[in-house]
Amino acid sequence: MGVIKKSFEAFLSHVAHCRHSPGRTTGAERRRPPGPRRRRYNGRTPVSPAGEDATDAELEAVFGPRAAYYVGQWRGTASRRSNWAAFFWSGFWLPYRRLYTVALLFYAAVVGTTILTELVFRLLGYSEVPHFVDRLGDLAFALAVGGWGNRWYFGHISKVLAEARAMGLGPDEHLRELARRGGTRPWHAVGFGLLFFIAFLAAGLVLAVGELVMEGSGLKR
Repeated sequence: MGVIKKSFEAFLSHVAHCRHSPGRTTGAERRRPPGPRRRRYNGRTPVSPAGEDATDAELEAVFGPRAAYYVGQWRGTASRRSNWAAFFWSGFWLPYRRLYTVALLFYAAVVGTTILTELVFRLLGYSEVPHFVDRLGDLAFALAVGGWGNRWYFGHISKVLAEARAMGLGPDEHLRELARRGGTRPWHAVGFGLLFFIAFLAAGLVLAVGELVMEGSGLKR
């Protein structure tokens, strides 16, 4: 027993020595890539290191209208994180702030959800989708854009800042370039609104065709 005890103590001593030896790394350290650790986005500060040192002049130029609100959100000094304009006017706010890809995804999700719910409830024998289901869907999309809109927008702004700085322009030209690449586009919002309207007309056509198919196959009660 004494020999076994001494062997076990020697083994523990060897393990402790290896763990604290200089130059040795743990499994977690070996898996971690070299370089500084990426800071997680907390919903209020910029998502890219390119914008962490942005000046107020740069931010005001790139944000355009209502710059004071967005600068406060960017700096983390605002008292609230939600965006009521994005909540109430989701489909227009996204292209207005030049988030075109997000706007297209948003429209596709709304139209796709509308078609799916219509088909499901018609298969269940309803003549139309219950009103509360429509309102719940609208609320879900509004909450998504109102709660996450600033995050998406700041990601776009960080990219704009990085691209403008890479051009190496003078101070005045740099601010003009930021204003050109950033800011708002009211007519783009109107254009996307028309696209949304056309998409809903197409969705109505798809539903009408689907209803005819169900009637012909006897699926509709």
